[in-house]
Amino acid sequence: MKSEWGLPPGAYTDRPRFWRFTDWEKTTWYLIGDSEITDHLRTKIRLYRDTYENVLDSYDDDTYTTQTRRHAFHSTYNDHSNGGSLTVHTTWLPKNTTCFSFHYKEDVHKEQDDYNDEWERYESEMFSLGIEDDFAILDNLSLVVGTSYDIQSPRYANGGELRDDDDTFNPQAGLYWTSTEDLGLHMSVGKKTRFPTLLELYSGLFGRNIPNPSLEAEDAVNYEIGAEKPLAGNSSIRLNLFCSDVKSLIVKKELAETYQYQNIGKAQFKGLEASFKSGFLKNNIFELHYTYLDARDRSPERTSDHLEENSEHKIYVSDLYETTDRLSFFAKMQWNSKRWYQDWDTGEWNTLNGFITVDLKAIATLAKGITLEVGVTNLFDENYSLSPGYPREGRAFFSMLRSSF
Repeated sequence: MKSEWGLPPGAYTDRPRFWRFTDWEKTTWYLIGDSEITDHLRTKIRLYRDTYENVLDSYDDDTYTTQTRRHAFHSTYNDHSNGGSLTVHTTWLPKNTTCFSFHYKEDVHKEQDDYNDEWERYESEMFSLGIEDDFAILDNLSLVVGTSYDIQSPRYANGGELRDDDDTFNPQAGLYWTSTEDLGLHMSVGKKTRFPTLLELYSGLFGRNIPNPSLEAEDAVNYEIGAEKPLAGNSSIRLNLFCSDVKSLIVKKELAETYQYQNIGKAQFKGLEASFKSGFLKNNIFELHYTYLDARDRSPERTSDHLEENSEHKIYVSDLYETTDRLSFFAKMQWNSKRWYQDWDTGEWNTLNGFITVDLKAIATLAKGITLEVGVTNLFDENYSLSPGYPREGRAFFSMLRSSF
């Protein structure tokens, strides 16, 4: 994918930024293989390479023509990731389905802050070894247990001192039961770790971010209980209750005219997800989803309970109607309630308004494996923002040609 990307200068600031991505290129290569070796042994392999390059120019003013002032720059990012995974499924043991997995990822980030500046380079690797077993206690009751051992290994930090390797175990367990009326119930608990990215650790982000190479990994313990039930008319409903207790949550902290990625001691995310899906009408699939999220900072040293960029309520509605084998129509509506943010200048907490967006598109199958999509996003030209000062796209028309082999 190769493109240009313009950026708004900021609608609510005394120091607007006249930035533009004059080059934006991403290329992905991947290989997926699935092999059934015996009736009881199956393997799946995935290999991939992502390359990402962009050029961000900061201009003197809204003419976007000159770069002579002190704040002007020509920044280049050149990144790539290589990785792969291998999973092995076996049913050799009666009533057991066991899965072994190995994942590897290499991240390399290179950046040049301006013309003729020295290039900076940062590298890291991640490894993960996992095992999971699904044990059928009864025909309608199963227990799933597993764990993974995950490692983040820094390899190069632009000639500076390297962080120590970070490793962790992430166990999980779940119980799944289906009644004679096809009512499915489940409950699960598991630990999940998110290692900091190279951007969060080292990037200065054009002078607006203070690097934090001592950033710790996030650790979350996730709890979930839920139910699902088929209904008449090729329909179903689902309800999940969840809670995540997070230690060392990585957040973007506002500082004097800059910010920094930092850990906060404790945070909690809890709520529910409800969904309804129906194929009652012929050639039609209707979906309705609702999410309630209570996200709070629970750190002892906090000055506020708020966490940024989280809507408390979300509703998603979509409908896919297939008129013929070659032509379909798709519509979706999304509503997000207000979200909190911290003002860069004052440090005070304010809210961004909630919003509703509507998207429409037509999907035509031109030949086997070839489809054409034509549509419009933000049909009613809703004025909304996900971050303060940066309105999202207004009404936009698009066309897309897809090919699969």
